[in-house]
Amino acid sequence: MDFCTWRGLLVLSGTKTTAKADGHYFTSRDNNGLWFGAIDDLWKLGKPRGEGGVWKNTEVKAGEASLPFLMTGYDKKTVTLTADKDVNISLEVDVDLNGWQIYKKIKVSAGKKVTHVFPDGYSAHWLRAIADQPCKATVWLQYE
Repeated sequence: MDFCTWRGLLVLSGTKTTAKADGHYFTSRDNNGLWFGAIDDLWKLGKPRGEGGVWKNTEVKAGEASLPFLMTGYDKKTVTLTADKDVNISLEVDVDLNGWQIYKKIKVSAGKKVTHVFPDGYSAHWLRAIADQPCKATVWLQYE
């Protein structure tokens, strides 16, 4: 849910209510626990992975950029795109925090799913999408 740092100590909230005390995790009487450790201890929790996206069945205006979505810190990245009409969706990335550049323009046919796997080792900080015409679209990322 939230985190803070202080002199090398990292504190995370939002832990599972079923978590057990282990030297890093400490719970309260009402099962609102906190995890304490150093940044390097995070790797003991497992590799970061997850999913999310810039649009999910969203009414999109032509030429209007989506909000950015975090892209850094994951080994394998895949994006899946769908739309309710034929549309070209530009994926833009911010690689070095100096602005947006087009990564790839993807043609999406109405009702069809298009999947793109980012190359091994590819890294950018942020990703956003822009459709060339109004549509209802999904741009969904899977991170492993």
